[in-house]
Amino acid sequence: MAKDLQERNHLVRWGILIGLSFFSLATIFILIIDFEILRNPDITQDHHFRIALFILVIYFTIYATSGFIRYLARYLNNRYLTRFTALPKLSSYQESFTRSYFPNKPYEHIVILLHGFTASPQEFQFLIKHLEANNIPYISPKIIGFGISSTHLLSLAHRHDWYRVAIEKYDLASSLANKVSIVGHSMGGILATFVAMHRPVHQLILSGPGLHSAPSDLKYKRLLSLPIISSLYIRIVPYLPKPIRKGRQTTSDTLDQTHTGTMFQYLAIPINCVKEVFSAQDDVDITKTQSDQLTIVYGKHDLTVNMSALFQQLDHHNTPYNKMSFNNSAHNVLEDYDKEYCCQYIINLLKNPQKTNPISKLKKQSTTQVQADA
Repeated sequence: MAKDLQERNHLVRWGILIGLSFFSLATIFILIIDFEILRNPDITQDHHFRIALFILVIYFTIYATSGFIRYLARYLNNRYLTRFTALPKLSSYQESFTRSYFPNKPYEHIVILLHGFTASPQEFQFLIKHLEANNIPYISPKIIGFGISSTHLLSLAHRHDWYRVAIEKYDLASSLANKVSIVGHSMGGILATFVAMHRPVHQLILSGPGLHSAPSDLKYKRLLSLPIISSLYIRIVPYLPKPIRKGRQTTSDTLDQTHTGTMFQYLAIPINCVKEVFSAQDDVDITKTQSDQLTIVYGKHDLTVNMSALFQQLDHHNTPYNKMSFNNSAHNVLEDYDKEYCCQYIINLLKNPQKTNPISKLKKQSTTQVQADA
């Protein structure tokens, strides 16, 4: 048995001892200091000032005690965990990673849907109808911190938590199917890129991927990259409002406002997770992904991300890719005016990657389908 498992853990005792020592030293200091403010009754009453000092000492004693206990707890955990196989990019360990076993793969192909920032799997509400109509199995996970009743978890979430969810869902899908494709929207495009850097992907389809920030957001990225200043800024301004892009009427960067009021999203965002998204952009490199085919779909009027910078990066590294622009959509093309065309285009990619219909033909097919339904 490991030595540290046989040792008694005096975490709380050491913490209280440190707190009492701090309080005692501070009390002695208060009793021996001799300032004019303590001797001159015209300035303040001596006992009033000392009471205020003792209140401050009690506050800092509690702070010091809890801080020391947190530090010692991290030390104890980290020292013990060094014996395991670390997965730094996932903030996890090989021995503790999710396990599954399916002796037979019941599916030929599974699709993973990774949603965007402040949103939830609801973003794919129109695409999943097409997937189900074509009997294409899919997994649409809720990224840690998103899609719940408060932002308390999101304010603490780390990008490694998001990576871990994406990787675990891929590993589950790959144990069930021979081929795994990923559709990632916005921030989900960053996560999809991360997965494709570490796992083989069949179809890597990125919708308005947030790999490059819009020029209007770069000031925040620069600010939050400054070590000391960013920490101070986060402490003073813990939340940011979700912006309304220039020329838009709501926080949703879509031309079609029909579904805006029913889209699940947070209007106030913990700035710490904004910093994590910016850091995630720097973690991934789309030119190092491993996929049978890379496809970028985007709205021509996107104001949320910098698509031009993405295409310049891909072209500069001679990375093969397909792209499809939708003229009547903004950032979230999956919920904008071109949603039906975009969804059908993605379905065609998933079913017949080498025979994807051009957008003009998709529009014709869609119009014919509408008339037939009527």
